[in-house]
Amino acid sequence: GKSVPISRIGDRVIVYYYVGCTNCRWCNKGQEQICGALKAEYGFISDGGLAEYICAPSRNALLLPDDLPFVNAAPIGCGITTAVHASKLAKVQPDDSVLVYGCNGVGFGLVQLLKNVYKAKKVIV
Repeated sequence: GKSVPISRIGDRVIVYYYVGCTNCRWCNKGQEQICGALKAEYGFISDGGLAEYICAPSRNALLLPDDLPFVNAAPIGCGITTAVHASKLAKVQPDDSVLVYGCNGVGFGLVQLLKNVYKAKKVIV
């Protein structure tokens, strides 16, 4: 749209799928997924996912590295962002031993984060 800076046009992005009201306590904490007045949830209650085009706030357009193919980036939108959120809630520290209960898309992303970013001592699945 008109409010998107010229410098962002042509960026390779993935869209964060929750658009909260931006005014409630949940949105102010960065927990839009709990917002009671969601404006959009792309691919669920709003067009997205398989849509050729969508209109989303620029704050929801997260920049992708040029060397990351879109097909490899696709799981980031849900599985990896959920894993990042879970690891922040758990307050994982280096050398922690961590149990991942269930290794689905989110669990696999969590294992990768725990080992490679948080440097967990042990990751038990």
